[in-house]
Amino acid sequence: MKKLLLLLIIPFLSFGQSWEQTFGGTGYDTGMSVQQTSDGGYIVTGVIDNGEGDGNGDIYLVKTTDSGEEQWAQMIGYGGYVSESWNGFIEEWYDFSDYGLSVQQTPDGGYIICGQEWGIGSTESTRVIKTFQNGVEQWSQLFDNHPRLWLNSIKQTVDGGYILSGQECNNFNVDSSPPSNYCNACLFKISESGAEEWVVEFNILYNQGGHFVEQTSDEGYITSGYTEGKGGQIQYLFLLKTNGSGEEQWVQIFGGGTDGFIELSGPESGIGSEVHQTSDGGYIITGTITGDDGSWDLYLIKTNGMGVEEWSQTFGGAGDDTAQSVQQTSDGGYIVTGSKENEDGDWDLYLIKTNGMGVEEWSQTFGGAGDDIGMSVQQTSDGGYIVTGGKENENEDGDWDLYLIKTNEFGNITSTNIIETPTINKTLITTVDILGRETTNKGFQLHIYDDGSVEKKYLIK
Repeated sequence: MKKLLLLLIIPFLSFGQSWEQTFGGTGYDTGMSVQQTSDGGYIVTGVIDNGEGDGNGDIYLVKTTDSGEEQWAQMIGYGGYVSESWNGFIEEWYDFSDYGLSVQQTPDGGYIICGQEWGIGSTESTRVIKTFQNGVEQWSQLFDNHPRLWLNSIKQTVDGGYILSGQECNNFNVDSSPPSNYCNACLFKISESGAEEWVVEFNILYNQGGHFVEQTSDEGYITSGYTEGKGGQIQYLFLLKTNGSGEEQWVQIFGGGTDGFIELSGPESGIGSEVHQTSDGGYIITGTITGDDGSWDLYLIKTNGMGVEEWSQTFGGAGDDTAQSVQQTSDGGYIVTGSKENEDGDWDLYLIKTNGMGVEEWSQTFGGAGDDIGMSVQQTSDGGYIVTGGKENENEDGDWDLYLIKTNEFGNITSTNIIETPTINKTLITTVDILGRETTNKGFQLHIYDDGSVEKKYLIK
């Protein structure tokens, strides 16, 4: 019987899991970056309302199992207060004093996080945090000698250190509404212990910022971002390649024109959108472009190794559609996430799979009656996809949860219900079988708790 049992279980475990999960409390909580971890689970960073009633938040770090169950969560805050927000759609998000933007697992099993921190006088700078495997802080560095530094993306480099991309603003007026900023894109290199090694700024047009960076196969760096003309009326997408010391090798600019602009992020965020080196040595970039009808479309660009465009594709409908994250998939195609405006005027989380030429193979939307946004996507080891973003609570105005979705290879979720994060102090009432009969036998079981939650388990003895 044991051999027969194994024959039945092994094929069951080989199928990829798919589910939805939300995390957080009351207030505005959202996920910004997700990665599959070496144990098959997932690590997510973002922001969580700190619950102190001051309208501020903390960096949120959540570790889950492969089935989306929370293993641990950390709230990392350093103080500071933002008394007045700006930037329209993302007003709630910019109210927070600390928020996580990018996370990566490190070879020692810990995690490296890039986040922002507001300080006294409404100054903002970047904080990098290294944690142990359980998310407890190992060290952190605040680069407050750069008081107007926004670094949005972090990746570990071959020397054990880290490279970050963003912008440094040397002329910033916080008294204007919105604040006026004349900024340069920058690359920021730090050591394995977080010490600053070098920073290089790039002045492409008049005002610019970097959004994403990764190390390339020649140990240089590729970074993407936005650059705009004087007055900010036209925005362009830039793609910039450097050597290992951050010295510019080439730059390419895409988009522009009198009837439209490209911006690397949608209205839900001032950051996002990625570039990755592809298997042929070229690059894939995602962004958002204004279409002929004035609405936003999701934009995908493929270049060669010198950043020269090979093809581009736009996706979307009559409403606004935005892009935040892209990755090349194992079949040579691409997976993209962002947000799509539905018929009710709300945002749905948007997931698109294309072939190697950017032609859509399938697309999916996720969410409910409120706004739901996609911020980060990665293909998982089983061929499916893990996506994080934010989900608006339909019953409470201004309440958002961190949203985590695991799909199969076609972007489907086989489970029809969102798995709510378990209550911490719950008590098991009874265990029943599939027919509702109380049982302690091995096999499929339903565990029923006093808080109304139910967990599915398969017990092997």
